[in-house]
Amino acid sequence: VVGAIACWAPPVRLAAIAAAVCLLAVAGAGAARVSVLGRGPVHDLAAREADVSVAATVTDDPLLRTSPSRFGPERSYVIARLRVTEVSGRGHRYHVRSPVLLVAGEDWLTTTPGQRVRAAGRLAPGEAAEGLGAVLRTSVPPTVIGEPPGWLRWTEPLRDGLRQSVSALPEGPRGLVPALVVGDESRLPPDLTEDMRTAGLLHLNAVSG
Repeated sequence: VVGAIACWAPPVRLAAIAAAVCLLAVAGAGAARVSVLGRGPVHDLAAREADVSVAATVTDDPLLRTSPSRFGPERSYVIARLRVTEVSGRGHRYHVRSPVLLVAGEDWLTTTPGQRVRAAGRLAPGEAAEGLGAVLRTSVPPTVIGEPPGWLRWTEPLRDGLRQSVSALPEGPRGLVPALVVGDESRLPPDLTEDMRTAGLLHLNAVSG
């Protein structure tokens, strides 16, 4: 149908039609992804807040965060994204492919994108609209079962060199430059992350990575 319209449509109308088709395709793909994340073993185990063990690949840099405490000093924790490929819980083991948000202790700061790890913790429901199948909370250090592919290991010294080169800058630029250049959000301040999300610019980090 679009091809038939293209034969007679003026250039402006043709551009509008093409844009509409692209938007529909993107919307359809996004809806399909949300639908997939809203079902399956990881989703079901998270809905039951099950204790699980997983095998997964770290897909981005771990981020150190702090949360205020009413009693004593602030508490630090780490967040990262994992792609879970195997999950065991409630007496069953499943082979899956599900994006999960990790909330863990500072031991996880040593992990790098591309590493394969094993972890144990408790699942909780995630936001499918944000591309998450579940949230995995754990106080157990990771067990590394596989190193990143060669091309990722080759880029890590470059990423580290960039971090070192901006280490003398103020906090904002010090975190923003690696995020925009190589997608390394490990030093991006939380308030700046929220400002970028509000402005619709957070995707620039993902594109860089």
